[in-house]
Amino acid sequence: MENVSEAPFGQALVHVLQHFAGWTRQIESEYHRSETFRALCDDWWICVEARDRWRSSEGPVAAERRHEYGEWLAELEQEIEEWLKRPEPRTGST
Repeated sequence: MENVSEAPFGQALVHVLQHFAGWTRQIESEYHRSETFRALCDDWWICVEARDRWRSSEGPVAAERRHEYGEWLAELEQEIEEWLKRPEPRTGST
């Protein structure tokens, strides 16, 4: 796929906050504290954008790509939810 670039700073955060309603405080805290969580959110947003681009495509591989991005998106959402549900305090920038 062409023109997939890094998510503009903060844009991923806005969309993650909208998608994961009810987790605002935890998401904001983790996004600013953890480089790993920030990358996970950025990857999620890039995946959302890519899936949406494939949704508007009628090419021969479009259905396959939509399916692939849908699966990746579900995996990333699960990772984000698991991160947010971890009870132990996280330290450092991991």
